[in-house]
Formats: sequence, C-alpha cells, structure tokens
Amino acid sequence: DCLFPTRDARWLDVGGGDGFVAEELLAVHPELHADVYNLAAAEPLVRARSEKLGHRRLGFYPGNFLEEPLPSGYDTISFVRVLHDWPADIARTLVTKAFDALPSGGTIFVCEEFRNAERLAIQFFWTYFLVGFDTCVSRLREREWYEEAFTRAGFVDVAFRPGGFEVVFARKP
Repeated sequence: DCLFPTRDARWLDVGGGDGFVAEELLAVHPELHADVYNLAAAEPLVRARSEKLGHRRLGFYPGNFLEEPLPSGYDTISFVRVLHDWPADIARTLVTKAFDALPSGGTIFVCEEFRNAERLAIQFFWTYFLVGFDTCVSRLREREWYEEAFTRAGFVDVAFRPGGFEVVFARKP
C-alpha cells in the first residue's frame, strides 16, 4: 500500500481525535501499529476505543503540534482533516515538522476535502455562515497546494489518490 512503507509500519495520526480513523485502517492492515497524537485531553477517548477493540496496536502520544516537534520513530505520519483548520503558514510548518520527524523512506499523507469547482459553493456558504466566528474558518485548499507544500518541505514522489476520501501522499528521500 502507498501509505505505509512496510507491512508492520508504525503510524502517527496527528490530531487523530478519538482514534476512529486509526481503528478503520488497523482493521485492514493487521500488522500496522498506530498512535494518535493529540492533546492530552483526548487520551481517555483513544484508550477507551483501544480497550473496546482489544487493540494493543492502537496507542496514544500526548502533545501539542503547535508548540513541539512531532515525535520521531514512525514510518508514516498523517494529517486527516487537520491541516484545513489552520492558516497556510501553520499548515506548511506542520508538513515541515513531519518531514523532520520521518526517517528516510518514510511517508506523509493528508486526507482532506480538497477544494475544487464543485466545493467552491459549499466553501462560500460556510465562510458566509461563519462570519463573526473568529475560530471557525473554512480553509479548503486545492490538492495542488498540498503537493507544493510537500515538495517545498523536501518530500518526493508526491501523488494524489481521488475517491470518497481524497489523499495526497509523498515519501521522504
């Protein structure tokens, strides 16, 4: 699979909420190990999901990606519906932090709703609807924005996979 460089890869899901996405991917990748990286307040949610599933392969790594480097020791780092929450400069910084944390051959992937002609009307609606709410801003970006951010950070073999869940991924040389 293009997201995980080896069958028994270690994956860090940055901002992974309660571990739902990790749970789904662990179900189809039986040798994968995933850690959700999130604020410490999310730990009980991830631990409860892990215990409910009997997963020893789902863990938690507490931290604040705005204030700290991302942890190393992972083969894959992902941002699933995370980067669109942040201004472009912060999103680029997070991509660079992922590059710094990954080993040679490591993979990054971003799964977002990428902006396209069909989604422009939706983005306009949400931007208009959220006027006055400083913390709620729609920042859907084109997939090309992510491809350029990956390349700028030093990643190679940048690729896009369309579908119900659109993914941009790349490899650290």
